[in-house]
Parts: sequence; structure tokens; C-alpha cells
Amino acid sequence: MGTKKVNFGLFQVLDSTGDIFSLNELTDLVEKKLREKSERVITISNEQVYLNKIENFEKYPDFTCLHVIRMREDAPSIATLTSEELEEISLEKGQFIAEDVSLLFDSVYSIIMIQINRNSVGPTKLAHYFTELWSKVDTSKDIETNIEFRVVLRPDTYASLRKKTDIKKLRVKAADMPKTKLPRTFKDMFSAEEIRDLEIDITFSVGPSKTKSIPENFSDKIINAVEQDSYGLKEVEVTAGVKRDSKIITEIETFDLIDGKLIFQKEYDIGDKKSNRLDEAVVQNDMRELYNEHRQKIRNAINK
Repeated sequence: MGTKKVNFGLFQVLDSTGDIFSLNELTDLVEKKLREKSERVITISNEQVYLNKIENFEKYPDFTCLHVIRMREDAPSIATLTSEELEEISLEKGQFIAEDVSLLFDSVYSIIMIQINRNSVGPTKLAHYFTELWSKVDTSKDIETNIEFRVVLRPDTYASLRKKTDIKKLRVKAADMPKTKLPRTFKDMFSAEEIRDLEIDITFSVGPSKTKSIPENFSDKIINAVEQDSYGLKEVEVTAGVKRDSKIITEIETFDLIDGKLIFQKEYDIGDKKSNRLDEAVVQNDMRELYNEHRQKIRNAINK
């Protein structure tokens, strides 16, 4: 049975002056003026992107779910073990390879939660897309508006991490590992001449186990070193939880030790499916639950 872990990032939606921008105003105009999906297609960096769905909920009046699709004209090839030749997927006229991403907008705090999908549209391009979409539907204003997504940072990264009892995963990415300030015993693993000056991205994990954790003396040395001096490190992410009487690790969170971004994570069972695409309805339901569960934490982050 396969699993897939998905990260969700949080951003405050602002205009170019730093004021709050309401995506609901944009989506209302889109539904009125751009009813056909073909009218919502915008080319960004030679890629076609469009807003596929806009969904509101009576139970959650503050939330709007958006479904955005990136269309690829370059189809992947098919390989088999019985042939040396690659077979191209033939796309008919008007067909594309679709890479989707789900978004959740909170109109109270103007916060957008974005499903991080490396194959689809990232936060920067999404902000660009909505800026271009706004210019198409808002003809009443002479001033050009640029929509920006500002990363929501948590002010208590290390304090919250230290409340966790067990580390499940530790990821370190560095441009030149031996030059970082990490413990020597750790850096020595990457000191060989053959890999010097290479960018290294390494993950230590206990896998799917719900009870195992990374040895504390190992993880603490790395975390403490990063807190004291993060020189040379590009990314350090720690996934940690709390082990109580049941011996099962719960209250699991992912912490960004470099930028301090507020990150939520969800694991999905994709079974034996050949495609690892997730149903957007399932993802969006999980996004609502995650957001509601951590609403106070998000509020504290933007009001710090």
C-alpha cells in the first residue's frame, strides 16, 4: 500500500500596497464575467493555467475552496521492460496533461492555504495568475493591482518544537554540507572529496511507524546547531509529535527551522493506484479540518 505526504503552506493575501486583498471579490467577478473555463486560461511562463472550480460552503461561510489546473502540452512517454523503445502518449487536439492544486481561502483573515504540489502551480505563479485574472474582470479601477502571497511565519517555532517528545522525520538540505555549523559527526558523513561542493538533501525518517522515533541525542544535536547558526543551510524540516500513555505518537506537526514558515502536513493512502493524484474533494475537506484545528495558531502568527 503506497502513501503520499502532502504539505500545505499558508500565505496572507495582500495587494501591492500591503493592504488586505479579498479573493472573494475576485471570485465573485469571475463567476459573473468569466463563466466559461476557457475565458479563465492565462499563460504564465509558457504554461497555461486556469481556475477550474470555485466552491463555497453553508457550514463554513468564511471559507472558499478553489481548484486550479496547470495544463501541460508535453506528454510523458511510456516505457516497458520488454522493449527498448519509448512510446509517446498521443494527445488529441484540445487535450492536455493536467496538474491540479487545491486552495482554501479564509475571508476573515485573508489567509490562503495552498496544497504544495511540485508538479502544479506554486504560490508565486498562483499570485501572478490571480493578478492577471483580476485585471481581466475588474474594469472599474485605473490603478493596477498586484496580488501578493506573503508567507505566514510562526513566531514560536523552536518553543513549539521543544514541547514535542518524539522526532519522526528530520530533513536537511545544504549547498555545501561540510561548511555548515552542524555537528562534526554529522558532517563527516559528507566529507568525501567526491561529494564536496555538491548540494545535499538528506532525510532521516522512521517511516510509517506510529511508535518509533529518531534517537533524541542525534536529533537534538542537529536542531540545537541549526538554532545557533544556520549558515550554509537551505532547508531544515522537522516532523515531530507527542507520545503519551498509548505509546502512539500523536499531535504531529512539521517545523521549518530556516524560514519559520507555518506548515501543515497530511498523509494519504493511495493504495495500489497507478496514479498518485489525489481527489480534490478529499484534499479540500482535509484542508478545512486542518485549518479549523489550527485556527488559533494561524491567528497568533498573523497578529504577532
